[in-house]
Amino acid sequence: AQRVTGRNQPCSEQNFRLVCVWSVDQDTSSERVAAVSRIGAFEAKTHLPRLLRRVQAGERFVITRHNRPVAELIPFRPRDTTGVQAAIEDLKAFQATHSLGGFSVRDLIEEGRKR
Repeated sequence: AQRVTGRNQPCSEQNFRLVCVWSVDQDTSSERVAAVSRIGAFEAKTHLPRLLRRVQAGERFVITRHNRPVAELIPFRPRDTTGVQAAIEDLKAFQATHSLGGFSVRDLIEEGRKR
């Protein structure tokens, strides 16, 4: 996802700074703007249980070290296994109907290296 951070704005909670993040969701190609709180690594470690509750409720955090972003704490999103499985099946169908003309992939790689 692409992200552009806006100007830091004060947040109501102590030790948190609110920033605006623009992102494009790779799965749905939808754009959204979300408020993301920035928190220092020490504060994140100290208040981890509280942060996890807030993340579970849908909030996002950027963890910083010396005011530089180092990690993002976001809600867990299960993978789309049906889409992955469909892509695998499409590749298998393609493989069944197409041939390399008696060559192996290894042969083609070696031939390409000679040129």
